[in-house]
Amino acid sequence: MIIRTNIRQLRMCAALMLGLLLSTAAFSQGYNDPIPMTTNSPASAAGTPMPVSKIAEELYQRGHDALNSGDNVMATKAFTLSCDAGNYKSCHNVALLMERRLSGQPKDSPDFKYVLSYFNRSCAGGFKRACVAAAHYYRSSKYGVQNAARATALLTTACDAGETTGCEDLAEILYLGDGVAVDLARAATLFKKGCDADGRALSCFNYGLMRSKGQGVAVDKGLAFEYYSLGCRKGSNEACINLAVDYSEHDTVPGDKSIARGLLQQSCTKGAMTACVNLGQLIRDGKPTAAQNIEAAGLFRKGCENGYGKACRSLGNMAQDGIKAAGTMRQAIQYYIKGCNLNYADSCYNVGLVYWTGYRVAKSPRTSLSWHGKGCNLGSASSCVGAALAALSLKKGDPLGEKAIAKRWFDQAKTIDPENNLVKSIGDWLDKPEKQTPS
Repeated sequence: MIIRTNIRQLRMCAALMLGLLLSTAAFSQGYNDPIPMTTNSPASAAGTPMPVSKIAEELYQRGHDALNSGDNVMATKAFTLSCDAGNYKSCHNVALLMERRLSGQPKDSPDFKYVLSYFNRSCAGGFKRACVAAAHYYRSSKYGVQNAARATALLTTACDAGETTGCEDLAEILYLGDGVAVDLARAATLFKKGCDADGRALSCFNYGLMRSKGQGVAVDKGLAFEYYSLGCRKGSNEACINLAVDYSEHDTVPGDKSIARGLLQQSCTKGAMTACVNLGQLIRDGKPTAAQNIEAAGLFRKGCENGYGKACRSLGNMAQDGIKAAGTMRQAIQYYIKGCNLNYADSCYNVGLVYWTGYRVAKSPRTSLSWHGKGCNLGSASSCVGAALAALSLKKGDPLGEKAIAKRWFDQAKTIDPENNLVKSIGDWLDKPEKQTPS
């Protein structure tokens, strides 16, 4: 089964994800560069005093001219003077240039608080993009100014004023409950607003995912598909991956799987490991040729080496099936172990099964119990059943082998997935009362 990606966070320090994938995105795609000059001011007549607004405007233009010449020092000076003269866009640019200069310094440096003071000044002067930038500082614990309420207020102000990035960051806060009460309905509305306003590609993806899962909005697979498509066209690998999943699962029109494969291939080429793993699985779900098996094994190996436990397990399955491109039978066990150590629960099940059956290793119910137990605690119902059976296989008198303990493992399996085939197959047998010995 191929896997979907989950909602993404746009902070500089982490990935959001409402539930499936896993990679970081830059916090602010909306304020990284000094804003473009939008006005020109005529030069003043010699000896004629200029109004403050004209002075501020000319200094703003001078700052951009200095930037174009590569003189950041002169640009900073010009923007600072323009800011002091009342051009609040210039205050924003001063903060950006100082922020770049401080790149690599500890975030708790007092200099960053000076940067923040200029973002706040610009925001208070009415330039709402600066409010979004300031909110980033208040959201983070790294700058020593963390204040969730302040961040939320700034983003709300920016969003209400029509600043799309403010709406998108506010949506993220409301989805996560980042210092505020979770509000999925409003988060969905704001992600949609951001996408529709030609904002971040990830907003399209996030709204699509919320529509797919019914988070804060009614489930609507059609709308989810539409917004995945929008996000993919705007450049979101996550959206392309989920769009590919939809094409591969529905397969209602000839060529759908071909589209899915092409989307996954493009995202994989861009470095999205989830796409590479899904592409391998899509190949394996068909009737692969020898050449396609080599391709799939290469994709799984790439994913496994990059820390994707599911890819390690898939590679192990191929090796165990005797596909030489994936490796030997003995290597299959190592792939399973690596997948489990990467916290992929179903891979733990495979390791536990290997030791329970003695497949290419010395049979050891206790070792089997250890691996199955880890998989169970990671959420695999099959591993919980395996742990129960391994416990019952221990020697008489082993405290880990008591039926009551096995029953606890089995109860955990039923809690995780009562419809699991293994759960159903041994449930009646394990639930039978023990025979009483006559006294």
